[in-house]
Amino acid sequence: MSERCAQVPPQVVSKQVPPQAVPPQVLTQTPPQVAPNENQTQAQAAQAFALLAETLSRCLLRPTEGLAGELQSGALSDQLESLINTGDDEELVQALAAVKSEELALAHMELTQARLALEVEYNRLFVGPGKVLAPPYESFFLTAHEEGGRGRLRGPSERAVRACYAKFGYAMPELFIDFPDHIAIELEFIAMLANEEARAWCDGNEDIALFKQRAIDDFCCDHLACWVGPFAAAVAAGSRRALYPAIATLAKRLA
Repeated sequence: MSERCAQVPPQVVSKQVPPQAVPPQVLTQTPPQVAPNENQTQAQAAQAFALLAETLSRCLLRPTEGLAGELQSGALSDQLESLINTGDDEELVQALAAVKSEELALAHMELTQARLALEVEYNRLFVGPGKVLAPPYESFFLTAHEEGGRGRLRGPSERAVRACYAKFGYAMPELFIDFPDHIAIELEFIAMLANEEARAWCDGNEDIALFKQRAIDDFCCDHLACWVGPFAAAVAAGSRRALYPAIATLAKRLA
């Protein structure tokens, strides 16, 4: 996160890291102190990162009529385009184009039909019945190589994620009945940390802001970035609609 804040404008959240730069998610050393007149820029970058993480998290929860409505109106792609500078990055360009394609496909439907179309695909990929094509859990992908591709739920990685949430005071949504290493919850957690970082920059508390940056970097390095790539590949391989592969790709790039 610290590299991202230092190198890109506030509205740019996802980007290709220059060859000479260290990827943001693996930074563990203390970043250089930031001059006071840069605090607002840092706060804006953290807020943009948080908003993108929150948006992706919401898209990877069970679909609601609210999400379906955002897609039908084109509001989702508008928001993503405001947060991501694709430049000439073909993967990002294609991901945003896929979101727009989904918006067009849902635009002619009744709202309830649009939500149902999303839920059918969500269940196929992430829930069942039948074989779950892309289990949205860290523990599954971290153990898949040990189980001939089948993977296991729960276990040490889930406990480590839960401990990290407790350390930083994060509580999962009350209505969320699922495991804590779900992709949407991990994204919501880093969004919370980024919002706290932004508030610290606004308050002029650089020590806390930098501490939150390192917490995001460490969590991505130790958890999210370890499995979101294979998860995105599984979503792309199993999906029949455009939305979920695009969102999974953007989550992979964010981590």
